[in-house]
Amino acid sequence: MDISLLKASIEQQERLALGFQTGDLSQARADSLKAYFSEPYGNEQEGRSQVVTSDVSDVVEGVLPGLVRVFTSGDEICTFEPFSLEDEPGAKQESDIVNYFLTQSNNFLPFLQTWLRDGLISKNGYAKVLWDDDEVQDIETYQGLDDNEVAYMMSIPELKLEEQSQDEYTGLMTLKFRKTTKKGKPKLYNCPPETVLVNPDHTEVSLRNAKFVQHRIKMTISDIREMGYKIEDGISDSFENDYGDEYITRNRWADETWNQEVANDPASRVVTFKETWIRIDYNNDGHTELRRVCMVGTTVLENEETDTVPICCWTPVILPHRHIGRSLAEMVEDIQETKTALLRTGLDSLFLSIHGRWAISDKVELDDMLVSRPGGVVRLHAGAMPGEGHIMPMVPPALAGQAFPALEYMDSVRETRTGITRYNQGMDANSLNKTATGINAIMSAAQARIELIARSFAECGLRDLVMLVHELIRKHSEKEMTIRLRNQWVPVDPRDWKTRYDMTISIGLGTGNREQQMSNLMAVMNIQKEAFQAGIVTPENIYNSATKLAEIAGFKSPEQFFSKEQPQQPQIPPELQKQIEQGKQELQRLGEENQNLKGEILKRDTDTSAKIYEVDKRSATEIQKVQMQNDSKQELATFQAIAEAIMQSQQQLAAKVTEMDAKEPDLEPIMSVVTELQQQLAAMQPVGIKQIRDESGKLIGGVRILADGTEQEISIQ
Repeated sequence: MDISLLKASIEQQERLALGFQTGDLSQARADSLKAYFSEPYGNEQEGRSQVVTSDVSDVVEGVLPGLVRVFTSGDEICTFEPFSLEDEPGAKQESDIVNYFLTQSNNFLPFLQTWLRDGLISKNGYAKVLWDDDEVQDIETYQGLDDNEVAYMMSIPELKLEEQSQDEYTGLMTLKFRKTTKKGKPKLYNCPPETVLVNPDHTEVSLRNAKFVQHRIKMTISDIREMGYKIEDGISDSFENDYGDEYITRNRWADETWNQEVANDPASRVVTFKETWIRIDYNNDGHTELRRVCMVGTTVLENEETDTVPICCWTPVILPHRHIGRSLAEMVEDIQETKTALLRTGLDSLFLSIHGRWAISDKVELDDMLVSRPGGVVRLHAGAMPGEGHIMPMVPPALAGQAFPALEYMDSVRETRTGITRYNQGMDANSLNKTATGINAIMSAAQARIELIARSFAECGLRDLVMLVHELIRKHSEKEMTIRLRNQWVPVDPRDWKTRYDMTISIGLGTGNREQQMSNLMAVMNIQKEAFQAGIVTPENIYNSATKLAEIAGFKSPEQFFSKEQPQQPQIPPELQKQIEQGKQELQRLGEENQNLKGEILKRDTDTSAKIYEVDKRSATEIQKVQMQNDSKQELATFQAIAEAIMQSQQQLAAKVTEMDAKEPDLEPIMSVVTELQQQLAAMQPVGIKQIRDESGKLIGGVRILADGTEQEISIQ
């Protein structure tokens, strides 16, 4: 496919996409934001009440603490399910690592609040996950280095030489290095809803199977260059001055002149960076593939095939077969507008009852009637007397008494529609006068609505987020890492991880459910006490109940309070214990005697071997002499008997040594392995460095000589 056709396809999808700045969705989101901020509706009149109620904000902020508590009160956000019994330790470790990067490596609480608020206000909330290769740079100075140490320090790739100096008396060097350490990790970003475009026929909340997704953000030319793209200062940007109503409403306190081009600094010019994921048949093989295309204006900066869309989405109320759902703000906007009108009417009625209208005759001083102040005097003209009807009040209708009950009715409608009541927020002063059963029923219903929203968030947005974090850790890890998990430093190598599909999102417990769970566990533990006597409950069952109780109570390390049962040693009577101690002492004494005996046997074996050698030598000579001379057969027999006796003694000695060796462990294989490892380590140790200097005598390199004779070149930058 030609690149121009790709750009044309992207441009067409942009115009049709959900969330485009000129579409109805963008305007609806802007209206929800205005209602959340309690901005004026534009129909206010001079001299009349202009108050705006805050129902949208009250509902959003009322449900948010419960949702945050749901996902932060537990020890784990997610748990990966193992494929088999052997895979259980690996799945547990991967769960711990992903939870670590989510909650500790990122600012998870602000990220979570922003993501939840986006969905509660603007229908859909979006989040993005990217791999961030964070570099930490430190300055290190080394003093008093000789030529060999300098060559070694220069060979370390993490160190970059910044400065060097040499002492004129000692000749030793002082080097200053810049040490760069890379710490890669998945980074979580909140995407404002107006910056994400989705194809209009997408029927799922999740964006994993979307045909078109685009994330457009405002960036400076310098920021884009920091990402590794080479762009010109004067690159065109068709969306440079395109700010929609939704963006302006969100940035209500910002000065919009910040995005103007700075004449003296072209690198600070703000442009729209568009990152697009589109499914298209770019290689003309008859099948569409997912491609990632980065553009500024109509200039393509990157075009590559990818396997996932790193943007996650959620919505509070899922609509069937639609990507865009409903927000709590949308469900309350009309109630806020109605209550605003009622409240304004009631306040205007109260104001008119205090500062009412009057019918006066020409005998009354007009200036005095135009000023309304406490204790003010109204003057009458000459000849006019009070009580003659020169001043008549125009009584306005008493609407305040009717408006405020109507406000109460609208509050009940809001509570019924959203499930966010004053009882579960602790705001009703009369709740103590109501029955406990009725209050529990109201709170349970409200809790169920909050849990439904939490489940929608968990299964739509959070599941995709966890999967993306797991995938990024597995793909981008280049070496084994050591992370502290559960108060222990654990080595982890994500390169050996499996591709996970089965996962459980842990939904935390609300206050009511938490107390109920603790009560149920206490009841179970009381039953376990009696069942333990019957033998149908093990100590491990009681340990599991106790640790679960500690987790529900909010403690993230239950092992601090409970420990698994250790195998108990049998009780030994004192008499038997005394005999055992005596036996140990006797065994120790026999062992020492065995060691001494073995030494004597080895010494005797050495002496005997020498004697045998001398006797064998003399015997052989004498036997040969006797045989050659045949002088005395009796002497020959005597020497043969002596030789046989010596041989028998040697065999007995060898058997004794074998018996002693059998009583002690055989250390020869272990010593053989240790000796081999020592030889390998010795072969790898450097034994010297050859210096390489140029014609002027300056040190320009070297050669490291290892113990096995091999050489390694050392370069000096």
